[in-house]
Amino acid sequence: SLTRAIVLAGDLERLERRRRRRDPGSEVGPETSVAVPDVHLRIGADQLAVLESGLGQAGNSLDDALADFYNTYAQLGQSPTSSTARQQVVVQAQSLTRAFNDMAARLESQRRSADAGVRADVGQLNELAGQLASLNRQIGSTDPNHAQGLYDQQTYVVAQMSTLIDLNVVNRGDGIVDVSIGNGRALVIGDQTYD
Repeated sequence: SLTRAIVLAGDLERLERRRRRRDPGSEVGPETSVAVPDVHLRIGADQLAVLESGLGQAGNSLDDALADFYNTYAQLGQSPTSSTARQQVVVQAQSLTRAFNDMAARLESQRRSADAGVRADVGQLNELAGQLASLNRQIGSTDPNHAQGLYDQQTYVVAQMSTLIDLNVVNRGDGIVDVSIGNGRALVIGDQTYD
């Protein structure tokens, strides 16, 4: 199913992030662009996996509660004067109501979790962008022969940013790195950050 494919893509992205952490500078060189999976896809895949488990698990899903309700309603149709059949419809209707309320609570919880995750990632990304701009400023005013420590820090910051969002990195050749996100929107150009 599509949801399983998205979850599999999320697993592949996690493996790629682990590989990148082991060798964070492997993709950043002169005039290099780096593309990394988008944070929304990762969060979406995680959230869809939770929703799929609630919607589709046999014996513990809305479709089963609906089927039980319709079955008892059909039994009532066959015996409309039966007080037992009427009571069963009421019981199944209450059970179905609880199932919908439980699903609504899980959906709301997942929405809050996704919102909190995005806010945290955006805050961390903004902090890292500020660090990168500062490093770019320092690299620009340092003799290239004495800037290796700054280059290492810069590579580490870019690697950390790439774990959070779809990222394009361009190394200008003078050691300064420009970063854009998504469809090319600038995040860090030289020593300037853009929200």
